[in-house]
Amino acid sequence: MTIGEKIKHRRLELEISQEELAQRVGYCGKSSISQIESNRAQVPIDRLERIADVLDISVLILLDTNDIDSTHVDMDDIQKAAEKINLYLNS
Repeated sequence: MTIGEKIKHRRLELEISQEELAQRVGYCGKSSISQIESNRAQVPIDRLERIADVLDISVLILLDTNDIDSTHVDMDDIQKAAEKINLYLNS
């Protein structure tokens, strides 16, 4: 699952509209969230952190493309996620 798909999935679980998420994160309108969810826009790490905070989900879970089980995270999973964060930040 992509970052955008995870954001959309979690947003829908919490019954938050794109407009509400956009406002709570600091975007001007829902089009920014729509573009993120459809993977047409990258998310700056500061906004990704705010999105994760609003959606009450770990940034590590959003960044991990292996879909680790969020109920059990071992040290190898954390290391892999940290490496992906570094790659994301340096891209």
